[in-house]
Amino acid sequence: MRLDADSGPTAGDLLESLPESELERLFSEGDEPLALPIARALVQARREGRLPRTTTALAAFVSGVYYRKGFRRSRRHPATRAFMALRIRVNGEYENLEDSLAGSRTLLEASGGRLIVLSFHSGED
Repeated sequence: MRLDADSGPTAGDLLESLPESELERLFSEGDEPLALPIARALVQARREGRLPRTTTALAAFVSGVYYRKGFRRSRRHPATRAFMALRIRVNGEYENLEDSLAGSRTLLEASGGRLIVLSFHSGED
């Protein structure tokens, strides 16, 4: 999930260490509609020593939360947003975006250039 395997915490590290409120915020930032139920379920699983240890297990875990909440079918896998949120945090994608935009401004002002940015996720806006 990390772009650089040698830097920063892994998704597993985050799941093992973040409190429920921070997990909820992480998933909410990924537009996950069940951010709180997923965070609560993960913290409970952590307390019971059954935290998912693989991506397949995490996907099944998140799917289970969806099914318990009455969500049945969708074109998108139920864990898609949760995985996106974890990936964004693990890779520091928002921080990298901010740094890139700030650096671009200096270059563009010097050359009179323009920058077009396309966003596909509300957190990037």
